[in-house]
Amino acid sequence: MLSSALAAVDEGGLKALTVDNVARLSETSNGSIYHRFGNRDGLVAAAIDHFLSQVEDAMAAEMEAANSVADDRAAVGRLVDLWLNLFARYHQRFRAFMVEAHEQTFHHARGRQASHAIADRLSTWLIDRFACTPAAAQTCYTILLGLGASRALWDPDEVTANPLPTGKLADEVGAMILARVTSA
Repeated sequence: MLSSALAAVDEGGLKALTVDNVARLSETSNGSIYHRFGNRDGLVAAAIDHFLSQVEDAMAAEMEAANSVADDRAAVGRLVDLWLNLFARYHQRFRAFMVEAHEQTFHHARGRQASHAIADRLSTWLIDRFACTPAAAQTCYTILLGLGASRALWDPDEVTANPLPTGKLADEVGAMILARVTSA
């Protein structure tokens, strides 16, 4: 059901995340949805939680994989590439949950929890790997979050007349992060 809920968001944003739509997409009854989630708000909260858990898990797995990469630029590049690709691939979900659901109390609490968990994990990884300052590590996360949010809100050609392909952008951002954490 939660996969169907996220598929509904992908199709039409938060307004498409309805009990009827999810029941149709998951080939179940509206009653099943109400039984499991209580109401639409419960469905939205569960969808947000499910999606943010997927993002947290993807970042944790990529940081673990980056630990085995000897080349620092390649290791940082892997993390930046994943981050940019998550926001690009799931721009509709991020837009729905960051903008459309912004006023919902659960979204604020869960979004803050996910952001803080990823910030802490990434900062710890940068500090451990490069012996940079906590301020440098947090700054790098803040830049990545801002860049990811912009990718969720706008198409690259709305930001700049000459957008870089995601891979090239990831390389450039990775080089900037590496320069910052190695100069701290």
